[in-house]
Parts: sequence; structure tokens; C-alpha cells
Amino acid sequence: MDNTLSATGATDEHDFNQAMIDMLEHCIATFRRKRQDYGDDNFIKAAKIASILRGKNFTPPDVAACLIGIKTARYGNLHGREALHESQEDSGIDLIVYTALMFREEQKYEEAGGNKREQAT
Repeated sequence: MDNTLSATGATDEHDFNQAMIDMLEHCIATFRRKRQDYGDDNFIKAAKIASILRGKNFTPPDVAACLIGIKTARYGNLHGREALHESQEDSGIDLIVYTALMFREEQKYEEAGGNKREQAT
């Protein structure tokens, strides 16, 4: 097993694990700060707005998936060049947080009686 993690300088498994923990804790702290600014029901509101605008049923997990798509595209556009207003790291953090939120929104949706398979068709 290669024990290097070039982005963090970690050289052994302990350093790698600690680097991952530190990164995820940073993502959580960023999520908490943004949640204080934006509130916690944005996926529900965005799904309702998108449903009205498009005349289709969008769910909170659909909204999260779209945000992941946008962040992934933006992250790819930043590859190999320096961004002027948002770093690749910031986009990566948002991508990690959106992915976690998508899974949580999916759980909440299923707990409320939604069906993933129905939404896919």
C-alpha cells in the first residue's frame, strides 16, 4: 500500500487518517457556518420552487443531486488553473457537504414515505 497523501503531506496511515479527520471536521465546520447564514430548510424550498418552475415533481434529494452536479462541473473547470473568486478547495468542501446532505435528504425523504424508484422514472 502506498502510504503517501501528497495533498496533505501525510506519509503514514496515522497521518493519512488524521488528515482525513481534519478535512472532514473542516467540512463540518463550514457546513455549520453556512447553515447559520442560510437556515436548514433550503432543499425543501428549492424543490418546491423547481417543481413550480419546471412543472415536474422535484424532491429535496433531487435538488442535492443537482448541486453536486454543479459543484462537480465547477470543480473540474478549476482544474489546472487558479480561480479568482473561489478556490478549488472551497468547491471541494462544498461538494463533500452536498454529498453528505444528499444522503441525509434521501433518508428523510424515504422516512417520510417517498420512494426513490418512483422519482427515477
